[in-house]
Amino acid sequence: MVILLMDGSRWIQTFLFGTNIHDRDDGRLFLNSTKKGGTANGLIPSAVIQNFTDSNGIPWSGVVVQTGRDNRTPAADRRFGFEVWQYQGTSDGSNKQMMKIDKSSEGSYVGMYTDLAYLPKAKIRGDNGNLFWASMIDIDPDIEAIHGVQNGPNVFYVDQMTITMNSGENQFFRDYSFTGAENIFHVIAVPYNSNAVSFHTAVYSQSSTGFRVWMKYIPGTLGQNVTITVRLLIIFEP
Repeated sequence: MVILLMDGSRWIQTFLFGTNIHDRDDGRLFLNSTKKGGTANGLIPSAVIQNFTDSNGIPWSGVVVQTGRDNRTPAADRRFGFEVWQYQGTSDGSNKQMMKIDKSSEGSYVGMYTDLAYLPKAKIRGDNGNLFWASMIDIDPDIEAIHGVQNGPNVFYVDQMTITMNSGENQFFRDYSFTGAENIFHVIAVPYNSNAVSFHTAVYSQSSTGFRVWMKYIPGTLGQNVTITVRLLIIFEP
């Protein structure tokens, strides 16, 4: 049902209802892009505003937005998702995409293209079913002055390497190469395996492409060759 309200000779408001019965408390309003959609047979982009109870006794009072088509597969070169755009008020039609929910060759995704995001203090469910707090990170300006300015989210990357020291040596180093980082802000290197308590490690020559791990045998000089696993925690901005 459609109701139009006039102000003099002008139409100022239009109301669309999913039922034409005035005192009825259930109704569904369907807004479809086309009636049939070719071989999609009506399974096309639509919005349903609904207030009713279905045959299973489940009450519905919400809005369901359906995107895509039943006869074509979503793909990276097809815009079959949900998008939000905003005009920029420049009087030349310029607009900016704010959000997108779609599917690509890598899977379904949500894209947020805003300068800021105000997220609730909510937990994220992991693959093991447990709930975790989302980690947040900020880099002190003194660190940024050395390793670059933080411009986006950081990644906590866990890896390991081995360092072999020969008999008669008491210290050694090994270089670690890294790709895909705009900035590496911090690296923690910790000896890991059974005799690791006898060794000390440090990190230096750190850049966006890698760093050097130095290791020292604390008691003095080795009497035999030893290979030590060094666990690494690398905090970087991709």
